[in-house]
Amino acid sequence: MNILENFRHWVIVGGQWGDEAKGKITDLLAPFFDYVVRYAGGSNAGHTTHVPEGKIVGHLIPSGLAQGKTCVVGRGVFFDFDAFLKEFSDVEKILGKNLPSIWIDEACTVRTPWHSYLETWFEKTRGSRWGNTTQKAISPMASIRAARLDIKIADLLGDKHSLMVKLGILQEVFKPIFETMRQSGVIVNIASPDEVGSYLIGQAEQIRKKVRDTRRLLLAASKQGQRILFEGAQAALLDANWGTWPYTSSPSSTAGGVFAETGLPPGPLGVGMVVKILPTRVGAGPMPTEIWDRVEAEQFSKQRPELFEQGPSRDNFLSQYLANINAQTATEAEISQYFQVLGDERGSTTGRGRSVGYIDIPAIQYAAEINGPQFLALTKLDMLSGLNSIKVAVAYRYQGQILEAGALPPANHLHEVRSIYEEWPCWQEDIRDCRNFVDLPPKAQNLVVKFEELIKVPIRLISVKPTREAVIVR
Repeated sequence: MNILENFRHWVIVGGQWGDEAKGKITDLLAPFFDYVVRYAGGSNAGHTTHVPEGKIVGHLIPSGLAQGKTCVVGRGVFFDFDAFLKEFSDVEKILGKNLPSIWIDEACTVRTPWHSYLETWFEKTRGSRWGNTTQKAISPMASIRAARLDIKIADLLGDKHSLMVKLGILQEVFKPIFETMRQSGVIVNIASPDEVGSYLIGQAEQIRKKVRDTRRLLLAASKQGQRILFEGAQAALLDANWGTWPYTSSPSSTAGGVFAETGLPPGPLGVGMVVKILPTRVGAGPMPTEIWDRVEAEQFSKQRPELFEQGPSRDNFLSQYLANINAQTATEAEISQYFQVLGDERGSTTGRGRSVGYIDIPAIQYAAEINGPQFLALTKLDMLSGLNSIKVAVAYRYQGQILEAGALPPANHLHEVRSIYEEWPCWQEDIRDCRNFVDLPPKAQNLVVKFEELIKVPIRLISVKPTREAVIVR
């Protein structure tokens, strides 16, 4: 693939608030690489890949597995045994038992049952809407790792006495919190260090043969001239340092995290940034072009599950709501619901509905400055088919001033910006079977060109439906 020629190693990152289809793009590019590496994140980040055999949702397993590539879970990943073992079993059911090698770094931080208690306490103390997390205990794991009290996979495969000493110390740190939780009735029983240790050792034994020092593995591969594709988790605007703090995730979510999280020396690295035509967000935190109420949007998919399955109910709903949108009689709720159903905007980790926003150019300009991509992959362009036009935020106004391209206010003031909109024409044609840029309707081509001119990064991949082959390469 010509777009990959200038660099041997590449990273695929998200340019919005996650759920941009990084898994699909990673799967698409994987055949051109020898290794596919998850370098950060945890079981809170789900990547969906549509393959002929079915749908694969990977939270910890890299998206290169379906392409037969050697996969690596790097040291920067927060490791959840239950999630990994279930995912691996599910993948075996879809792809068969003869899967390629998957290696897990020996020093990944491990989730214990205690981390779940701590997350409950965090949420109770600061209020459920503060972060409204995926309940995968990522923040507690990151906190304990920062305090240098975390349990590593290697601890579970080594000397048991040393492990029990570490668990005992960890329990002492947690004890005041757990006692308060017990007294307030939040929890009843708390697992002992012996129980936690026995449970984790049993889990670790199931992956013993997959555990190694992945830094050395990847370094050797790189020195031998092999190609490595790094798969990012979450997205730039969820990064702990550069996202919409404090409404962010804990791991690194930008291209800059690749070397720190894998231990490889800094070197040439190509960056592909994935953005979807309409951004979405779950949990708490600002999204300047958000169409509807966040809580209502998250509940919608569970209130109307029949609309998210193929059938007459969905077809009638989409037809009616599209007509209302084009007649300019649709409410904000109806516009958001239309896009949620059309794009199946439900979280692969939680199942909750994703709140949809209009096209947001300033947010992507910011993410592009952070990541420095060589190209963009634009996904879900087909969602604009049938519309007369779509609103596009081309700038932000903050405290009476129009911000320069790429500039954001302090992260905790992003909710104060006002989007400056243009109305861009759309098209009536169905583009899901288009495989060449020239096959797209002229209005679709014009929208893509205008989009990339504002971002100042070429759009080289365009996804027009979920399946693997439904991508236009420019």
